[in-house]
Amino acid sequence: MRKCIFFFIIISSFTTLFAQVGVNIASPTGVLHIDPGKNSPTTVTDDVVISTAGNIGLGTLAPAAKVHIAAPVGNVAFRMTDGSQTADRILMSDANGNASWGVIKGSGGYAFRVTAAKTFPNASGALMPLEGSSTQINIVSAGNYLITIRWWGATSAIGGSGAVSAYFYLRKNGTNVDAIEYYVPATANTPFTFTTVLMAANCLPGNYLQVYVTPSVGGQAWTINGSGMINPSIAVFRM
Repeated sequence: MRKCIFFFIIISSFTTLFAQVGVNIASPTGVLHIDPGKNSPTTVTDDVVISTAGNIGLGTLAPAAKVHIAAPVGNVAFRMTDGSQTADRILMSDANGNASWGVIKGSGGYAFRVTAAKTFPNASGALMPLEGSSTQINIVSAGNYLITIRWWGATSAIGGSGAVSAYFYLRKNGTNVDAIEYYVPATANTPFTFTTVLMAANCLPGNYLQVYVTPSVGGQAWTINGSGMINPSIAVFRM
């Protein structure tokens, strides 16, 4: 009988012993409690806790949600770098709850200031450069996109009508999806400016857009970011 009682006491002790696991802490809170700085309960901002309800607490000993992050003022609570991150994006989900950074419809978009000097040959044209050496506008959220081009450039010759023109093509994954020929009054070797808009429908994350410019009327190349010119820009807006 005494052997049975002794065995029961041992089993009960093991159950109590392994009910909570602590790392760097003698009196853990929750099923698992990690105290990297060995400073709890005085400081809990560095603690990680899994409660009996299955909640995970980062910086808190009483997580009130499946993942509860309590960060001190001035500290970053959450960071996700999956390639879609950039300034002014928001965290979005697809129908299955998978998260990524994106832009919501009608919330605006983002802009590129074209700073590199570029020559667009007459009749053959070239891709519009963006910031740095890239020519691609990468799509991170599904939807229809408006691409607003604010042109600022010059040419060395003018057509007999006193105007010049160029074809602007919007390409999605290398295929033209929209185009416009834009005419503008101009003077040779004098900067001229205008704004035009193109649209790409049914874009998906991972797609990319490019703007291709082909000068036409006037017979000469167009140039950007030369002497006395302001940087052109491209604004991207998700409808």
